[in-house]
Amino acid sequence: MLEKIRSTAFWWLDALRGGQIKRAYSEIKQFYEMDSTSKKLEEYHNMALEKLLEHAAATTEYYMAYDQKCCDLSKFPIINKNIIKENQAIRI
Repeated sequence: MLEKIRSTAFWWLDALRGGQIKRAYSEIKQFYEMDSTSKKLEEYHNMALEKLLEHAAATTEYYMAYDQKCCDLSKFPIINKNIIKENQAIRI
């Protein structure tokens, strides 16, 4: 009984705040239930990768030199711990 009340209150508060959690949950559930060879799932993965690369190029100093609209993962260098250490700014 208490769990049902908590669940109802959670989703009600989410709805009041714009329903972002419900939308994200529904999207994840939809793709979880989808066949892994689905064209729609592949398109979603490509779109998510594109958004991630754009975000990396727009918000990280190391990747800012790369075209923010370039969606080709092969154009982004792979970094490791040594590269991060070499490019880390000293902050006080």
